[in-house]
Amino acid sequence: MNIATQRILFSFTLLAGLLLSALCIALPVLQWSSLANNTLIKYTVSCAALGLGICKLTFFPLAAWHLNQKTYLPAIVLFSMASIALIMSILATASLLTQLNEQKKQQAKTESADYQMTMRSINTLDNQINNINTLITHDIANNYRTRALQQQASVKALVAQRAQQVAALEQQKHSNHTHIKTGLDGQWQFNVANTLLTLSSTHIAAAALHVTGVLALLSISSWWPATTTTHSNIDVSMLGVVEHQAVSEPAGETLTEPANKPTNEALINALEADQKTLAHKIAHGEFGPAPVLRNIINDKERGIRGGYKRVKPVFNHLIEAGILNRQGRCYQVVQVT
Repeated sequence: MNIATQRILFSFTLLAGLLLSALCIALPVLQWSSLANNTLIKYTVSCAALGLGICKLTFFPLAAWHLNQKTYLPAIVLFSMASIALIMSILATASLLTQLNEQKKQQAKTESADYQMTMRSINTLDNQINNINTLITHDIANNYRTRALQQQASVKALVAQRAQQVAALEQQKHSNHTHIKTGLDGQWQFNVANTLLTLSSTHIAAAALHVTGVLALLSISSWWPATTTTHSNIDVSMLGVVEHQAVSEPAGETLTEPANKPTNEALINALEADQKTLAHKIAHGEFGPAPVLRNIINDKERGIRGGYKRVKPVFNHLIEAGILNRQGRCYQVVQVT
């Protein structure tokens, strides 16, 4: 994969990562804040959700970095805490999606023709009951007790009709013919260790959102170009892994350019992505100031697949770029001072 393709992929992944990160933080905050009625508690739980969301997005890349540095205890702690924060965020987002899904279906039910007709019937009965009650009050005030008793019998009949309409309305709320498919109504069941596990579409959607956001950040962190070196000012612009770094020139001294530095653009694109990463590690002294070809071939964690046929071209490329000097069967990393 050449540099131009990597930059395009990096740009799109960066954009997706920023959007997903914002959503992964905002959705749990909205859900947690909706649980509280008190203003102080609302802001408190919102800050808690915000902190968990940020830690979730930063702890995973930090855990990967510690794992790469072979500091396993911090990596395990960070990964564990990030996983807990991830699960809490997924559950909060799933709850919010479920709530929105139910609101959408309830709105569709209240807007259906049957529901509206039943509501009009109930309102009509309410008006009739109120009018008859007014007449009964007037008859009692004018000593028309016989007619008032007759009107009360009519009220009882109307009240019974109203109760039937209300029962029909409740039945419509739970009936299937008013059910609206929203795309988040499905459920999946899994048998895990003889335990039936049920997952709804909202849980799967929330998990996909948060996990994709974390993976986007991990991809960004693995692509992010190094801007400084920690142990030497090595010019690695010819590796195609990082951008050219401007090295400050001490007063009264002139920096020496690496010998035989190639100018051919084809040399920059000669290596594949994993070979360029390996070249970057060698140039920055991750394998020591005197890297050994055989040791790198046998290093399954920091090396690359393909054995001698793929590692040797990396050494040849570094030699031609002036990053390595060959002394007999040994290699030495050149440090520009």
